[in-house]
Amino acid sequence: MTERARAVVWFLVALFGLAAVGLGIVATVVDLDTSAQLATVAGSVGGFLGFALSGYALLRPPAAGSGRNTATCRRRLNPDPVWAVEF
Repeated sequence: MTERARAVVWFLVALFGLAAVGLGIVATVVDLDTSAQLATVAGSVGGFLGFALSGYALLRPPAAGSGRNTATCRRRLNPDPVWAVEF
């Protein structure tokens, strides 16, 4: 994992932690109905962003020079020559 990716992961961990603390504060100070509505909106937005990110990860081309060959990966996952598929 690169330093940039590690920084992004920690930023997201901090962001989601603050969101959880914020929802807890709203639940205790305001009321549960308002915090439930905020949690619903936050969950919907988070789910949509996760869906979009997974779609991007599935459809993007592999990085140049990454050394990832799908046939090689398949052989490693299934080394049995009877079931291995070579393309």
